[in-house]
Amino acid sequence: MKIKNSIECYIVRGRLKGFIEILLLHKPETNRHPAFWQPITGGIEKDEKPIEACIREVKEEANLLMNLEIVKDLNYEFEISLKEDNLVIKKSLFMCRDLDPTLQVKISEEHDDFMWVKLEEVRNYLFWDSNKNTFKELYKVLINI
Repeated sequence: MKIKNSIECYIVRGRLKGFIEILLLHKPETNRHPAFWQPITGGIEKDEKPIEACIREVKEEANLLMNLEIVKDLNYEFEISLKEDNLVIKKSLFMCRDLDPTLQVKISEEHDDFMWVKLEEVRNYLFWDSNKNTFKELYKVLINI
């Protein structure tokens, strides 16, 4: 069984309950999966720390620059077992807040669209159970801020 280490990062804007939005990116349909919405997600490269991978993936997928002061490790790790691919994916979860509001999202070729979704509606857009589970963890953090 191969092991792949990766990250998920939810980009959050807004501070007041009812006015929090989450950035979701859209992946087009392929012969392996239907089209779906997701947070920023990506692999951890060799000799890279999870937080470094998070900062890199946010830059690559959304063209947003972050620094260590605005990235929060949610200390939540989980595994996904893909038996058909003989693969286990180990993910670390992050959140980023307080980005410069003037920054513009510019998605990579990996995605074909993006949108800011109200916190209460995010779960309705997520397709994969793994994303739904990480969103539950993020939600617990955000409702307690």
